[in-house]
Order: sequence, then C-alpha cells, then structure tokens
Amino acid sequence: ISQLCNEVASQFLNSTPHIPTIIQLTHQITTLLQHNPSPLLAQASQLYFQALLSPSQQDIINANTNLQQLLTN
Repeated sequence: ISQLCNEVASQFLNSTPHIPTIIQLTHQITTLLQHNPSPLLAQASQLYFQALLSPSQQDIINANTNLQQLLTN
C-alpha cells in the first residue's frame, strides 16, 4: 500500500499529473484497504484521498507521510 501511495504522491509532484494513473492507483489502494479492518488506517487513507483534492502539495505530502507511518507500524 505504501508503495502505491508513493506512486500517487509522485504523480502529483509532476508538473502534469496523469489522472488515469492516479485513479488506477487510488483504486488499488482502496481495494487493499478494504481487506484491512484497521480503523486508524481507514481514517488515514480517507484523509489522504481528501488531501489529493487539495491544491496544496504540502497537504498531500503530509497526508501521505501520515498514512506511511501507520502502514509501517
């Protein structure tokens, strides 16, 4: 999951994000999370997806970092 999140984040750091790739990656992440009943992980991923809609790259990076930390624990 964290690898997929990194791929999504790197898409947003490009000058021209490739939306179909982002949609595909987020779909994969969502599918994986459905098999993981952790409420903290679900909340972090929800915040992450909300951050993806934010115009601020820092919001996306912060949410991604938060999600990564939960995934490694």
